[in-house]
Amino acid sequence: MHIRIKRNEKFVGSLWPLFIYQDGKAIGKIASGETKLFEVQEGSTLIVKLGNQLGSIRSNPIEVEEGDYLEVSDKPWLEFIQFILFISIPFSKLIPGRKLSLLALFLIAIAYLATRFLIENYTLEKKN
Repeated sequence: MHIRIKRNEKFVGSLWPLFIYQDGKAIGKIASGETKLFEVQEGSTLIVKLGNQLGSIRSNPIEVEEGDYLEVSDKPWLEFIQFILFISIPFSKLIPGRKLSLLALFLIAIAYLATRFLIENYTLEKKN
Protein backbone atom coordinates (compact mmCIF):
# COMPACT_ATOMS: atom_id res chain seq x y z
CA MET A 1 0.00 0.00 0.00
CA HIS A 2 1.05 3.61 -0.46
CA ILE A 3 1.04 6.52 1.93
CA ARG A 4 2.08 10.12 1.39
CA ILE A 5 4.31 12.00 3.81
CA LYS A 6 4.91 15.74 3.81
CA ARG A 7 7.72 17.35 5.78
CA ASN A 8 7.03 20.92 6.74
CA GLU A 9 9.64 23.45 5.75
CA LYS A 10 11.43 24.90 8.75
CA PHE A 11 14.80 26.60 9.20
CA VAL A 12 15.96 24.49 12.15
CA GLY A 13 17.13 21.06 10.97
CA SER A 14 16.31 21.74 7.33
CA LEU A 15 19.79 20.90 6.06
CA TRP A 16 19.48 17.21 6.95
CA PRO A 17 16.98 14.68 5.65
CA LEU A 18 14.70 12.79 8.00
CA PHE A 19 14.76 9.00 7.76
CA ILE A 20 11.45 7.13 7.67
CA TYR A 21 11.37 3.84 9.60
CA GLN A 22 8.74 1.12 9.25
CA ASP A 23 8.70 -1.27 12.21
CA GLY A 24 12.33 -0.38 12.96
CA LYS A 25 13.63 -0.70 9.38
CA ALA A 26 14.62 2.33 7.27
CA ILE A 27 12.45 2.66 4.14
CA GLY A 28 13.53 6.07 2.86
CA LYS A 29 14.24 9.68 3.65
CA ILE A 30 12.54 13.02 3.15
CA ALA A 31 13.99 16.52 2.82
CA SER A 32 12.62 19.77 4.22
CA GLY A 33 9.53 20.95 2.32
CA GLU A 34 9.27 17.69 0.38
CA THR A 35 6.23 15.44 -0.11
CA LYS A 36 6.84 11.79 -1.03
CA LEU A 37 4.99 8.53 -1.55
CA PHE A 38 6.19 5.51 0.41
CA GLU A 39 5.35 1.84 -0.04
CA VAL A 40 4.49 0.40 3.40
CA GLN A 41 2.68 -2.58 4.87
CA GLU A 42 -0.82 -1.95 6.21
CA GLY A 43 -0.94 -1.76 10.01
CA SER A 44 2.80 -1.11 10.31
CA THR A 45 4.20 1.53 12.62
CA LEU A 46 6.20 4.45 11.24
CA ILE A 47 8.64 6.71 13.01
CA VAL A 48 10.80 9.55 11.69
CA LYS A 49 14.40 10.09 12.81
CA LEU A 50 17.05 12.70 12.16
CA GLY A 51 19.94 10.36 11.48
CA ASN A 52 19.98 6.62 11.54
CA GLN A 53 21.66 5.92 14.86
CA LEU A 54 20.14 4.40 17.94
CA GLY A 55 18.87 7.17 20.19
CA SER A 56 18.82 9.79 17.47
CA ILE A 57 16.32 12.65 17.37
CA ARG A 58 12.92 11.15 16.55
CA SER A 59 9.16 11.53 16.22
CA ASN A 60 6.25 9.79 17.85
CA PRO A 61 5.36 6.36 16.41
CA ILE A 62 2.17 6.16 14.33
CA GLU A 63 0.27 3.23 12.84
CA VAL A 64 -0.59 3.65 9.15
CA GLU A 65 -3.44 2.51 6.90
CA GLU A 66 -4.02 2.57 3.15
CA GLY A 67 -4.12 6.10 1.72
CA ASP A 68 -2.90 7.89 4.84
CA TYR A 69 -1.48 11.38 4.40
CA LEU A 70 1.06 12.13 7.13
CA GLU A 71 2.74 15.39 8.03
CA VAL A 72 6.04 15.78 9.84
CA SER A 73 6.57 18.95 11.85
CA ASP A 74 8.79 20.04 14.69
CA LYS A 75 7.82 21.30 18.11
CA PRO A 76 8.46 25.08 18.28
CA TRP A 77 8.32 25.19 22.09
CA LEU A 78 11.12 22.65 22.21
CA GLU A 79 13.28 24.76 19.90
CA PHE A 80 12.70 27.73 22.21
CA ILE A 81 13.83 25.74 25.28
CA GLN A 82 16.92 24.51 23.41
CA PHE A 83 17.73 28.07 22.35
CA ILE A 84 17.40 29.35 25.93
CA LEU A 85 19.67 26.57 27.19
CA PHE A 86 22.21 27.33 24.47
CA ILE A 87 22.37 31.07 25.17
CA SER A 88 22.59 30.45 28.92
CA ILE A 89 26.02 28.82 28.54
CA PRO A 90 28.00 32.11 28.68
CA PHE A 91 25.98 33.23 31.72
CA SER A 92 27.10 30.17 33.68
CA LYS A 93 30.55 31.78 33.83
CA LEU A 94 29.05 34.69 35.80
CA ILE A 95 28.17 32.43 38.73
CA PRO A 96 30.65 33.06 41.55
CA GLY A 97 32.87 30.11 42.41
CA ARG A 98 34.43 27.72 39.93
CA LYS A 99 32.62 24.64 41.25
CA LEU A 100 29.18 26.25 41.03
CA SER A 101 29.95 27.60 37.57
CA LEU A 102 30.99 24.14 36.35
CA LEU A 103 27.94 22.57 37.97
CA ALA A 104 25.67 25.06 36.18
CA LEU A 105 27.41 24.31 32.86
CA PHE A 106 27.03 20.57 33.47
CA LEU A 107 23.30 20.94 34.26
CA ILE A 108 22.75 23.05 31.15
CA ALA A 109 24.48 20.40 29.03
CA ILE A 110 22.40 17.59 30.58
CA ALA A 111 19.14 19.54 30.05
CA TYR A 112 20.06 20.29 26.43
CA LEU A 113 20.94 16.67 25.68
CA ALA A 114 17.70 15.52 27.32
CA THR A 115 15.68 17.80 25.01
CA ARG A 116 17.54 16.44 22.00
CA PHE A 117 17.50 12.71 22.71
CA LEU A 118 14.87 11.88 25.35
CA ILE A 119 11.96 13.95 24.03
CA GLU A 120 10.31 13.36 20.66
CA ASN A 121 11.46 16.41 18.68
CA TYR A 122 9.21 15.82 15.67
CA THR A 123 5.48 15.23 15.43
CA LEU A 124 4.18 12.72 12.89
CA GLU A 125 0.41 13.06 12.46
CA LYS A 126 -2.37 12.01 10.09
CA LYS A 127 -3.90 14.77 7.97
CA ASN A 128 -6.56 12.75 6.06
